Amino acid sequence: MKKTAIMIVSVMLIGLMTYPVFAGGGGWGGGRHMKGYHNGPCYNWNAGNFSEEQRSQLDGLDKEFYNSTAELRIRIRTKIAELNSALAGTDLDLENLKGLQKEISDLRAEMAQKRLNYRVEVREIAPEAAAYAGGYGPGSGWGKGRHHRGAGYGSGCGGQGR
Repeated sequence: MKKTAIMIVSVMLIGLMTYPVFAGGGGWGGGRHMKGYHNGPCYNWNAGNFSEEQRSQLDGLDKEFYNSTAELRIRIRTKIAELNSALAGTDLDLENLKGLQKEISDLRAEMAQKRLNYRVEVREIAPEAAAYAGGYGPGSGWGKGRHHRGAGYGSGCGGQGR
């Protein structure tokens, strides 16, 4: 009887201690705060005091920016995966690694230019929108793991992003 009670209490304690781990969902990207590249708080421009026309123009600009950078974002992720794969290999080719890193840097620079153009266009539509423009800065995203805030391509407002 005493052994049974100890077993039941042990199982209950283990269950209580592990419940928070399983309650949050999957790991990378599976948590509810891992929003990815879009649909952040700035996405629909409801936070500011904008006219309906401005909101409509800003929403259109957001969609245009998101769609026009889709291929570039895929290329960046692909090159990062290639670099990580090359680094995980046993035969490290330094010149290949340097080349992959240069390609990633160039792609990120291209994204930064597009983001700058986007932010200027936002300011032309609504000068007061500068505080809300960004969408790709510090915030929920590729940060420090499930349910944690981290700098990355998340849903931050006005952030610089990478």
